[in-house]
Amino acid sequence: MTWYRISKSIVLDADKMEAIAKDSREAVSGLGADSIEVATGEDGTATVIARYPDKASMEAAAETAKGVFMRMFDEGAVDPSSLEQWTGEVTFTF
Repeated sequence: MTWYRISKSIVLDADKMEAIAKDSREAVSGLGADSIEVATGEDGTATVIARYPDKASMEAAAETAKGVFMRMFDEGAVDPSSLEQWTGEVTFTF
């Protein structure tokens, strides 16, 4: 069954965030996700929505995803204290 990992944080520098994301594209594309999207809100936040075919694929991607977030924190692109994460399994679809 499909799993989601959704991560939300406050953006400090949108240009840096985008540059890091583009630089990480190759590593992230091999994670086994069905899709990974980034949505930016009018409230200055970015939400990463990662969809995986199963929990094992999601867990296998965790270290690479963590590395991308750590780089965003270290380079001042996003506020590390604002990070919120949620994971869940799709139980039904409308």
